Parts: sequence; C-alpha cells; structure tokens
Amino acid sequence: LWTMTNYWILVLIIATVSAESGSQQKSSACRQELQELDRIFKDGNPVDLVSLDFNYVNGVKDINLVHSCNKSPGKKYAILLFKPNPPAQKQFLFVGYCGPSSCHVNDYTTLMETNRQVIEIVFAQILKEDVTGLLSFEAFIPYETYPPFDIKAFFSFSILLLIIGASVAGLFHRFSKQTKSQGAQTLVEGKINQTSLILAESGTSVAGMKESRNFSFLTCFDPVANVAKLFQTSPRADPNLSIFHGVRVLLIYWVILNHEFVDALFWTSNQENIPGLTTEAIALFIKKADFSVDGFLFMSGFFFVYVFRAQNFSAKEYGRMVIHRLMRIVPIYLVVILLNWKVIQFFGNGPLLQIFARIEDEKCSQNGLLDLFFLNNLIIDNPTNDCIGWGWYLACDMQIYLVIPFIILLAYRNKTKGKTIIWGLIIVSIIYTFFLTYFGEYPALGGGGFNAGYSRKYYLVPWTRISPYLLGVLVAIWYMNERDSFTQAHKNSRALQLIISLLGLFTIYSIIIVLFPLLNDPNYFSYFWQALHLSGSRIIFTAGLCAFLLPGLLGSKYLSNILGNRFFEVMAKLTFSSYLVHPVIQHFRSYNREFSIEFSYLSIFQCSLETAIVSVCAAFLLFVFVEAPFGNLEQHFFRGDKKKSAALIGDEV
Repeated sequence: LWTMTNYWILVLIIATVSAESGSQQKSSACRQELQELDRIFKDGNPVDLVSLDFNYVNGVKDINLVHSCNKSPGKKYAILLFKPNPPAQKQFLFVGYCGPSSCHVNDYTTLMETNRQVIEIVFAQILKEDVTGLLSFEAFIPYETYPPFDIKAFFSFSILLLIIGASVAGLFHRFSKQTKSQGAQTLVEGKINQTSLILAESGTSVAGMKESRNFSFLTCFDPVANVAKLFQTSPRADPNLSIFHGVRVLLIYWVILNHEFVDALFWTSNQENIPGLTTEAIALFIKKADFSVDGFLFMSGFFFVYVFRAQNFSAKEYGRMVIHRLMRIVPIYLVVILLNWKVIQFFGNGPLLQIFARIEDEKCSQNGLLDLFFLNNLIIDNPTNDCIGWGWYLACDMQIYLVIPFIILLAYRNKTKGKTIIWGLIIVSIIYTFFLTYFGEYPALGGGGFNAGYSRKYYLVPWTRISPYLLGVLVAIWYMNERDSFTQAHKNSRALQLIISLLGLFTIYSIIIVLFPLLNDPNYFSYFWQALHLSGSRIIFTAGLCAFLLPGLLGSKYLSNILGNRFFEVMAKLTFSSYLVHPVIQHFRSYNREFSIEFSYLSIFQCSLETAIVSVCAAFLLFVFVEAPFGNLEQHFFRGDKKKSAALIGDEV
C-alpha cells in the first residue's frame, strides 16, 4: 500500500511538472507570436486596433473573420474587451484579433495590462473622454468561453419554471373540474333516492366550496382558457373603436422595422455603401418610427378617459387603479427582463455570445430594478446602459398615468376650466421643448438612444412626451360628449370624411418628408427651425393620425372594415407582448449570428417580417402563460365589486 501510494504521488508530481512546463512553453510561444499585437498597441493607431466594435465607433467589421481566422493553421480568433469603470457612465469597446492558437485569455489580458497607458490614450481619442486609470481588461475566445450559470441565472430559470408549473396546475385543475362535473351529471341522471341525492349534492357542494376557497385561483393560469380568451371576439359597446386594433398592429410593426434598420448597421459587410443608402427617402420614414410612440401615447390618453369613471374616483379607487396597472405590466415585464438578462444567452452558440451576455449582465445587474420601478428614463444617464433600453416608453407612460386622473377630474368638474388647463399643459410642454432643443442644439433627425444628452433631456422624459397623451384625452372627451350630434350633422358627408382622412395622411407624410434635406446635410436648416420641428412635430403627427381616424370614429365602414377586422383584433392583443419581446428576439439572433449580412432595404424588410412573425409567436406564449394569467388574477381579486371596478377594466392600450 505504501509503495502504491508513493507511486501515484510520483505520477501526480510528474504530471503537474509536465503540465506546468507545457503551459510555460505555450505561454512563451504565445508571447513571441503576440509581438504584432504588441506593436499595434504601442503604435496607438485606433484604425489598426479596432477590427470589431460594438459601440458605433467604426461599425462592426466583417464577422466572417472569426471563421476564416479559426480555419487558418495555428490561428484562433480572440475578442478583447476594454471596459471603463463605472460602465454606466461610459462605453464598452470590443476589438477582435486573429491571434495564435497557443494563447489563452490570460495572455491577452496580461498584454493589455502591459500596454495600459497607450490603450488609455487610444480609448480617450475614440470616446473624447479621459479614461486614465478607469479601464479594465478582459478577453474571450469564441466557442470556448460561455456565460456562467450563477445565482441570477438560477433565479431567472426558477421564475420561469414556477410560471410554467402554475399553468400545468391550472390545466390539471380544469380537467379535475370537468371530471367532477361529469360525475355529478351521472349521479343526477341515475335512479337514486332523494336522500342520497341530497347527501351527494351536499358533499359535492362542500367539496366545491373548499376547492373554490383554496384552488380557484388556478383557473387564472389555465392555458386552454387563456388561448380561448385571445381568440374570443365579443361585440363591443362601441364598435367604432375597433379601428384602433389595426393602428396598434401597424405602429408596432413600424417600431420593429426601425429596430431592424438599426440592427442591420451593426452586421453589414458593405459598410462603404451605408452612407449612400441611408440618405434615401425610405430611410427617413424608417428612422422616424419614433412617431409611433406618440401614436401609442395618444391611444393611451384616449382609452384612459374612455374607461375612467370620475364620479367614482377616490383615494381608494386611485390605489386600485395603480394595482391594476402594476398587475398587468410588472409580471410580463419581469419575465422579459429575465429572458433578456439571463435566459436566452444559454441557448446561443455564435462567436459573439460571450460579448453580448457580458453587456446584458453588466447593464441589468446595475439598472434592472430601475426598469421594474419605472425610473430608468429619469435616472440612467446613458440610455445604452439601460437593462431594457426599449422599456423607457413603459416608464414614461406609467409616470403620465399616475398624474393624469387628477387632470381629468378638473375637466369633469368644470369642463371649460379643465380643457383650458389641458391645452395650457400642451402649450407649456411645446414651449419648454422648443427652448430645450434650441439651446441644446439637438438635431431634428435626433440622436435616438445613442446620444445621452438628447435622450436624457428630450427623447425619454414625460414632460416632453405628454402632449400626444393630452391630445388623446381631449379627443376622448369630445368623442364621448359631441360624437352623436357631430355624426348626425355630417352623416351624409362621406366626401368630407374622406377628405379629412386624406388630409390626416398628408399631414403625417409632410411632417416626416420635410426633414429629407437633413439626410444629406445635417446643417441644412438652422437650429431654430429644427427646434420648431422637434417641439411641434409630435402634436402635429398626432393631429394627423386623429384626422385620419376621425371618419372611422364617426362610423365610416371603409376604415372599420380594414383596421377593425378580426385578424387585427387578435393581433392587437399581442402588440404589448410583441413590443416587449421583439428586441429580445433580435438579441437572440445576435447571440447566434455566424456571418455578416449585406445592407439593403430588401434584407431589412425581410428581417423585419421574420422578427415580427417570431415576436408574435413569442408574444402568444407570453400572453397565454404570463399576461393573461396575471390579468385574470387581478380580476379574480377585484371581482367582488364590479361597479367600483368600472374604472379598472377595459381595453386600455
């Protein structure tokens, strides 16, 4: 035994020494082969350094280099990460390098640390900021490094399994109720004495009471019932409002098309053609999809007034409204955050998987709670560091939702004074936005989510976004009070209705196409004119949308037959889930992307249709397993007082 023990100890010692010797030899060979990268660092030329960049510095280069490099003898592609600390205030930078296969991630990080001073100078040139002492370095080898399954991933998968388990329990509960119902029917049909029947009914009733008390909430998670709820189409109290179904679907597709346009800029292999392609008129209409947000805010204001019952409003009702809103939004919002943060990365196998997984982990670990509390649009300085960057709309809408009841109460108690206040708020918002954008010299084409000042002060905040919402409130007040008399006076004026609708479309077209000269020359218009457009275009677009829909609201069949058909009615129920999940679909595609694509509008439309279809399928699952169940739970807990809950239910947007 002693001899065998010494033998195995000797074997382990020899193996350890051999491994260390081999590692040292590989490390030595790696350092010799990395002299070219060391030269690039010391030269400090960012053009030579950046071959793969995620943060809009030079655009993503050809991702096909990953495969061509790995196919070369003795070569292996490595991705280097330069991370400023704290990352919430500055950009990440990723660069790719075709290095020797003998190198490991530690060899790259050691080399970067050795050249820290030069790298900080290059990074400062790229970002126009001093980052001395703020950089940390990491390296990834595609297909060899994968996201860790940490406690956050365990929590994310546990939440999803819990939801699936609740749906399975709801399904079993459904079958159990059907079995008991069939058994009770058999007892009734059988020839049994009256006493036995009474006892049987009594026993069934008691069991039913216990079941109802303990497990009735499981019916909220019944997937069969939730699927039926999706496809159920019941007559509306006001069929004219069905036109909003089609509007919701078209606006959400506009958003998806815009996001595909931006996404294509990352992965294109023909970077040299982008400047010419992005100056075409079609690019302008895709870029201005931010107007779709104004359309959704307009509908939110309209439907809020339509379902709000001012005569029953109280502090208790206000609390119930907030609970209703949170029950409808937070569960599905949390699920989408977890999917984007810690779930889809484990189903990726692309060369850039680790990069994007690290980005999402950094952002969501720091700012995820801000999204859940609807504060991300007010607190996060750089929107590119938001966990759910597209969730700013939910935050903006929620913030308006919390204050709008008190504004509507003024209109209810004194219509003239209330309407005056609402118009005053619209004018104040427009004037404030004008001075903000004029002195900030914000471009009319916008910086979107990538210009921190533009986004943080103008694009994301409710006080610059509230005018379309308030216009929706005013239109709803007019519609509920003046619709009948207006319809009666113009019921035979079909030509006038058509002219109004076409005028609305022309207004929408004009407010967008007027920006066309800026595509070729950003300084074509003065900042004064651009500030006028930024401050007034949203209310003008919303007014054009309202004019386009007005004939439909007055009972015109040509609009209701198109926008209010059954297909749009079903799809409209999935627009909220589609809005939340479609960027997750895009991220999932990024995790699995193997090759670059050629930038063209045909490919953009093709990708947008693919994303829309996959998003609808994912939205269907989210509706059945998350959105509908928690909506049912909200109704389950508040169903006892239907009259007082009148302000809580309805077809809100």
